[in-house]
Amino acid sequence: MSNAQQLEVKFEELIRFIDDACIAAGRGNSVNMDSLDQTVAQLLARVKRSGGAAARDIQPAMARMISKLDELTQILSEQKNDNGAQN
Repeated sequence: MSNAQQLEVKFEELIRFIDDACIAAGRGNSVNMDSLDQTVAQLLARVKRSGGAAARDIQPAMARMISKLDELTQILSEQKNDNGAQN
């Protein structure tokens, strides 16, 4: 498996985690994201070390991850606003 393929697998795992977090948060469940920042940072550092060709190959996966992070941010923000309005 090439380096780009390995990175893509890691991105897909992370995307699934974020997607699961979106579903849980959308249902009002708490979500443990203690390691999310570190996981994202480590993965992006691996991309940086891998060089331009690998980074280009996994650009679609990176875009999906960013989109999912934006979705999670929106859901959590809405929950925070809803909880603030109820208090």
